[in-house]
Amino acid sequence: MSRGNEAAFPAELSDIGPQHGMSYRQYLIGQALAGICANSIFTETTVEIDAATAMELADAVIARLEEENNDKAHN
Repeated sequence: MSRGNEAAFPAELSDIGPQHGMSYRQYLIGQALAGICANSIFTETTVEIDAATAMELADAVIARLEEENNDKAHN
């Protein structure tokens, strides 16, 4: 399973059962988008470009984390 598909904040609620909420990828996209929206440099772009950039940033973080995990597994 890709790390991006893992639950960002998994919880076990006794009366409901496991709750997964948003994925780690969705969480990272939201964080990247918040940063993009807060940065005045990006005000001249379209929402489509901002969304694509946030997704690319999140995917890059996940790929790097997976590379690090693979490196550690082989050492």
